[in-house]
Amino acid sequence: MTILTLALQGEGTATIETSDGVSTTLHASRAFPPGSTLRGVVAGETALYEVKVRSCKRETADAERPFRVEGRHVNLSRAQRDRVTGA
Repeated sequence: MTILTLALQGEGTATIETSDGVSTTLHASRAFPPGSTLRGVVAGETALYEVKVRSCKRETADAERPFRVEGRHVNLSRAQRDRVTGA
């Protein structure tokens, strides 16, 4: 289940699949090394979503977004946290 789709800084897209407001799992169109920060925005918004990457692995289930990225949210506003948790 996709919660949000992000347009990544640089190029590509990512979808937030699960989130508890602190940790999150995404599927991305490009790889991110552990320790890096994934940054993206939702279409029509200016607020930046940032995720500190813990792990990134290639999965072949989704050809458009083959990389499973796990990490933790950084600097989420209350409105963003409510949005990713479905509150």
